[in-house]
Amino acid sequence: MDAMNISVEVEECGFFEGYTLQRFVIITAFSVISLFGVLANMLLMAVFWRTLPSSVYLACLASMDMLICLTYLLLFGVDAGFVYLRDKVRFLKNE
Repeated sequence: MDAMNISVEVEECGFFEGYTLQRFVIITAFSVISLFGVLANMLLMAVFWRTLPSSVYLACLASMDMLICLTYLLLFGVDAGFVYLRDKVRFLKNE
C-alpha cells in the first residue's frame, strides 16, 4: 500500500498589503473631508462654549464628532500618506 503524502497548505496573510493609487486617492479625499470636519467642529465648540449652560449637549456632540474625525485622520490619512508616499519616494530613489 502506498503511503499517502498529504500536504496541508497554510495560507499566511501578508503583514501589510500596501496602498494602490485608487485606495490612496480615496483615503486622501476623505481625509480632506475629515480635516474640514475637525475645523468646523472646533468652530462649533467655540460658538457653543459662550452659551455653555444652555448648549452642553451640542458642545459635547461637536467635541465627540471632532474626535471621530481626528481619529479617522490619524488612523487612515496619516498612515496612507506615510506608507504610499514613502514607497513612491523609495521607488524614485532606486532609479
